[in-house]
Amino acid sequence: MLTNSTIVRFIVLSKHRLSSIAAPQMAARQLEWLFLTPQRTSRPEREQQWLQGAVSERITWRDAQQLTLYRWGNTGPKVLLMHGFSGRASQLACYAAPLVAKGFQVLAFDAPAHGESDGVQTSLPEFADALLHVGARLGPLHACIAHSNGAAATTLALSRGLDCARTVLLAAPEDLQGYLQQIGRWLGFTQRAIWACQRRIEARYAVPFSELRGALLAPRLRVPALLIHDQEDQVVPISEGQRLAEAWPHAELLVTQGLGHSRLLRDEHIIERVQRFICATLPQPACA
Repeated sequence: MLTNSTIVRFIVLSKHRLSSIAAPQMAARQLEWLFLTPQRTSRPEREQQWLQGAVSERITWRDAQQLTLYRWGNTGPKVLLMHGFSGRASQLACYAAPLVAKGFQVLAFDAPAHGESDGVQTSLPEFADALLHVGARLGPLHACIAHSNGAAATTLALSRGLDCARTVLLAAPEDLQGYLQQIGRWLGFTQRAIWACQRRIEARYAVPFSELRGALLAPRLRVPALLIHDQEDQVVPISEGQRLAEAWPHAELLVTQGLGHSRLLRDEHIIERVQRFICATLPQPACA
């Protein structure tokens, strides 16, 4: 028996398929809008608790656009948290208290068009530009902890000079083109419309998707990296994390089971493992 959700999905797929055949350029514009427009959702109670004690401020980015920055602690090596697409800074705020207790200063920001920051649409290149801007403002970073699209943006930002001593990438995607293909097919768009959409996005941000491949950027990176990926991630397949780890000269891949794409962020064992990696190069008793 067909459920309401199955019927709705069939209607959506049929609509996108027909529009792709009848008007592929119009369908490409529609897919572009869907692909670049993040969803803003309210913070659950746990994230509101994690934000307690944080000092927030608004910083100016490009074209007077404002980004919201959060800060925990006032001294110590700086650790920056970077969320993913349709995420928010508070998703990674579970790292703040443990790291502050270890003597770190923890910072996070809502990416363009996310959380409390300005904007309606954004994509990977803009994530990376914003990360470079915030990183330059904050000064040298001891570490960056990033999730999903934020992890891909961190890889790109490191290749463009982000001053960061080590990085932790959680559920990192490696191939933006593959992700667009996956989303486009899932929504029912034809291959012709998907390729047209990619060309539109490449022109919009003045960078071809081929230059954003993590496996092509990683070989020239010398920043030690800890990659953590779950075998059951339904959003970013583990094969992407494996390709990225194989290409990164100083990378370690930790494979988990049963945490999926998002639970990975707040698992206590993962938080402890990340702390050990971040503390590895600091003199004792800084991280005792």
